[in-house]
Amino acid sequence: MNPTILNELYLSAYSVVGGGTVTGTVVLAVPAPAGGSVVNLGIQGPDCSVPSTVTVPAGATSAKFTIFTSVVTSNVSVTVVANQGRSTFTVGLYIHNP
Repeated sequence: MNPTILNELYLSAYSVVGGGTVTGTVVLAVPAPAGGSVVNLGIQGPDCSVPSTVTVPAGATSAKFTIFTSVVTSNVSVTVVANQGRSTFTVGLYIHNP
């Protein structure tokens, strides 16, 4: 059982030109235990990707990950999802053409 609790998900930007990257950060309510704490990641929508998980290092309360976007021909809204146990957070990301 993982005693840590996912407490927040935020992005370095909530709008990006397609082909660019955005940094996401997950935040735990308490420091991660020995061995770290895994948070599941996902995307709802097209034209971008995230790693399937990010690990918060032991003793830390946050970890960063990169969202990669594709060049788009029309503007797209997607949802970034972070989940750990019963705790789920979502944020919107707007991908636009240049």
